[in-house]
Amino acid sequence: MPKKQSYWIQSGKFTLLERFSVLIFGVFTFILLVRILGKEQYGAWMLFISLATLLETARNGFFKNPLIRFSNTENETEKSLIQSTSLVLNILFSIGISIILAIIANPLAEAWQAPELVELLYIFIPTSIILALFFHFDYIQRANFQFFGPF
Repeated sequence: MPKKQSYWIQSGKFTLLERFSVLIFGVFTFILLVRILGKEQYGAWMLFISLATLLETARNGFFKNPLIRFSNTENETEKSLIQSTSLVLNILFSIGISIILAIIANPLAEAWQAPELVELLYIFIPTSIILALFFHFDYIQRANFQFFGPF
């Protein structure tokens, strides 16, 4: 098998393994949460997951897709500038979202009648800022076609 073809097969295997692991952990987490949490707590968890998913989808749209696209079209100097700008914007996005969540956590929990949501959002705030760094390096690996690291 040619080396280039072998590379893409390896990359495909790692991507497939990553997708399967996400599926397996998701099913396991669902089973665990359904058995442990009550209806109200599980409802609050679903509201939190929905909100976090919307925010992470926005992060992917604003940072992952453009970083991967433009990192492969520019020279090394421009590539470095794109990556550092993306990191700064990603961190600023996380800080901005964290401030907004801190302000609206209580009113949102009252509006959705889910008092458990406040604690989840306060845990999500520092996690979101830390994950900005993690996701940035994940995006760089994907832009460089290194699929083993994200797996």
